[in-house]
Amino acid sequence: MAGNFRFPASPPKEALAWFRAKGIEPGFDYRDVWREQHSHAFTVAKAMQMDVLTSIRESLDDALANGKTFARWKKELQPELEKLGWWGKKNVVDPTTGEVIKAQLGSPRRLRTIYSTNLRTARAAGQWQRIQRSKRAMPYLVYELGPSEKHRAEHVSWAGILLPADDPWWQTHYPPNGWGCKCRIRQVGQREYERLKASGDYLTTAPAINTKSWTNGRTGEVLQVPRGIDPGWDYNPGMHQSKALADNEQRNKNVMDNALDAPLPKPEFQPQKTTKAATKWATDNNLADYADYAGIKPEVANAWNKSLFDHLQEFPALRQNQRFVGTGQAQFQRLYDIQVERVVQMAAEKGIDEGLAIRWAKREIKKKKVPGGTYAHSWEQADVGGIAINKTWGKDPARFNQALADDVASQYHPIGCDSIRSVVDHELAHQLDDLLKLDKDPEVQTLFKQARQAGMANEVSRYANKNISEFIAECWAESLNNPEPRNYARRIAAIIRSRYRRQFGSGSE
Repeated sequence: MAGNFRFPASPPKEALAWFRAKGIEPGFDYRDVWREQHSHAFTVAKAMQMDVLTSIRESLDDALANGKTFARWKKELQPELEKLGWWGKKNVVDPTTGEVIKAQLGSPRRLRTIYSTNLRTARAAGQWQRIQRSKRAMPYLVYELGPSEKHRAEHVSWAGILLPADDPWWQTHYPPNGWGCKCRIRQVGQREYERLKASGDYLTTAPAINTKSWTNGRTGEVLQVPRGIDPGWDYNPGMHQSKALADNEQRNKNVMDNALDAPLPKPEFQPQKTTKAATKWATDNNLADYADYAGIKPEVANAWNKSLFDHLQEFPALRQNQRFVGTGQAQFQRLYDIQVERVVQMAAEKGIDEGLAIRWAKREIKKKKVPGGTYAHSWEQADVGGIAINKTWGKDPARFNQALADDVASQYHPIGCDSIRSVVDHELAHQLDDLLKLDKDPEVQTLFKQARQAGMANEVSRYANKNISEFIAECWAESLNNPEPRNYARRIAAIIRSRYRRQFGSGSE
């Protein structure tokens, strides 16, 4: 259902701290609390009663901290707002003019805007704090379009802008840049910056900021607003911390400076005792934007996390496609939820009834299904890209391990690849293939042909004969799981590491 759309669970601690440090400031109109003031004060237009404003704020805090869907958040909050009398259209007094007007208070559409705006802004501010801490190693930012069905022309023109994190352009153009804006920022290191710059597809100088005059109807003030940015959104929420955060940062300034100058400790993998804990560990430790291992055993979830963790240590650029990790069933459900949510948002913008939009979307949008015999899959996809395990196998590790042992015995998979971990390694090889375009590499193509001529089943595996991509994945999995990798496994592994260093440098970035 559309209502199941949500932001990733377990938000970065910086986003939650930023949101919690804000004070509360009633405002009759969204123009009464302006620009960077939103970084210091939580407000909802026409929520003039403190009990109403407090209820909305506490519910958003809970939604951000626990990754609640919009539908669940709305279901829990709406009865409280109705009880407080803040629902529907009512006559209210404008405290600035004294005029009595009929205004829309709570409604499903307004709650959707409140939910999206506050959570996206908090996450953007949290990301900015992390950028500031890590910009010595990754000093550049790329502007990217988000998963909207329709993008504003100016936002499309900004996609691919590649600038230092300290460039003044980010003071006004750091997303979100308006109501419903889903644009995002990606941080990159020096080597990737050079590679992107050399491609000619990225703009490495800040474009001129074109403005237009806009009059704040509440104050009469005439302001110059950058074109493409909604009035009041031309600020960077992460640059304007509340006094509580500023004081806290000042108290820890010396400690942070020393920490930045010291070598970073090597992170350690920590297996979890429950599937729920493994799910949380994946997002807490930045393995993926979103995780959902529900329905599988902890040992399978831990194997998935461990392989992904190890790969990200050596190949950090793989992180850009890890939008999701977990079961294939949950991955397809999440995509379905996002697709339906977009339909509902577009319908709301056009004034179409939400219920009607949901019914149409549920009828027209088909949810993908995971084939029963598939162990796992790798997927390049803007919203839910990543690696996923088939729940059918993940819920029964004994059966899974036996099937893998049978595969190795029959030469269907390579020597050593009889563990669940080897399955994850195989899928991450597909991610490396996509990232490095290995299937187009002449040296890899030559090795594939040679292995076929020599007898693929004996040299690698029967499955490696399917196509060059599976050949790459099977060789990589063997290189990591066979104590004595054979010729093609060793050579493919060496090529992968060489091509990655050539494009991205070492994993230290």
